[in-house]
Formats: sequence, structure tokens, C-alpha cells
Amino acid sequence: MIKAIFFDFDGVLTLNNSGTAQTCEYISENTSIDYNLLIDSFKNHKLDLLLGYKKYSDVLPKINNLINNNIDNKLLEEAFLSTPKNSPMFDLVKYLRSRGYKTGIITDNPIERFNVLEKEFNLDLIFDSIIISSKVHSLKTEFIIFETALNSFNLNPSEIVFIDNSKKNLEIPSKMGINTIYYDDKENNIELLISDLKGMDVD
Repeated sequence: MIKAIFFDFDGVLTLNNSGTAQTCEYISENTSIDYNLLIDSFKNHKLDLLLGYKKYSDVLPKINNLINNNIDNKLLEEAFLSTPKNSPMFDLVKYLRSRGYKTGIITDNPIERFNVLEKEFNLDLIFDSIIISSKVHSLKTEFIIFETALNSFNLNPSEIVFIDNSKKNLEIPSKMGINTIYYDDKENNIELLISDLKGMDVD
């Protein structure tokens, strides 16, 4: 019996499937900095940020040096806040909670970005468990982050559903026995997702 549903963040709970791309797009649109230059500069530090080994405060001076420009903390936070919320998905989360299901997030995200968006979207009021790669030092291509999610509810893998917009990120949880659903962020078909959940006896 399913007792908890975990959601990916970017591309499922948001309308942009890449936090890095969203951040760089906003900065580029609000400065004279070339988007591709920004993407290349941020990618140099992406893994360390996602795993929590470095913070933006550590890498921003290096990025500014590479782009020969000055991105300050205020602009960076504004870029984080430009993340578009997938409101119908949040409605689904609230509905599932009202039906007695535990809800959670499993996401690969830098801690500084996620802290800003957690506050902006009031995530702590909607989700019972939030597992972030930069806090557990593990990506969704590894077992640890999913083991942490299971332990947060003290549930067996068969009692959990995980929804992600990347098939690659569903490989590890599937091996662990977690029920998985691939969500096509381009279609953003909430009704299809609801149908998939009903197929797992989630109502």
C-alpha cells in the first residue's frame, strides 16, 4: 500500500527543468552577460554546489572572474526567485496530503538556491520531508539520497512513489523497489500523472 509520494523539484514542482539554466537566463536577461558564457561558467562548479561541498559564496568570485563581470548576491537571489512555480502540481500535493498521504521532495539542488525557494513557496508547510542533495552529499544517481528519504518516513520502498522528469533519475529508486513515475515536463500533463497514481491505487 502506498503511504508517501515524493516529488522532484525542478521540472515537476516548477515549470523549468533546470535550476542552473533558469538562474543563468534571468541573469543574462537583466545584465549584458552572454547566456552561454554564464552556463559554461556555472557548470564548472555545478557538481560541487549540488553535492554541498561548496556554496555560491565560495564560487561566485571565480565565476565573476571568468565572465569579467560582477554578479552580486542580490542579483543571484532574484535569479533564484524567478523560478516559475507549477501551481497545478502544488494543488495535487495538497490534495494528496488531504487524503492522508505523506508528501516529500527529493532534489539535486544547491543549498542556497533551495533555501530561498523553500521560503518563497512555503515548502515546509506543504511537504512532510524535504531531501536535498547538497545536505546529504548525494545525487539522485546514487542510493544514499533515496535511503535518506525512506528513513525520513520509516517506510519500505514498496510504500513510496517517486516522481521525476528524468528517466535516469528513476533508475536507482527502481532498483531499490521504490515505485516510480516518469513525468514529461514538456507536456506537463497533470491528469496523466493522476491517472498513473491511480494505477498504483493512490486516490
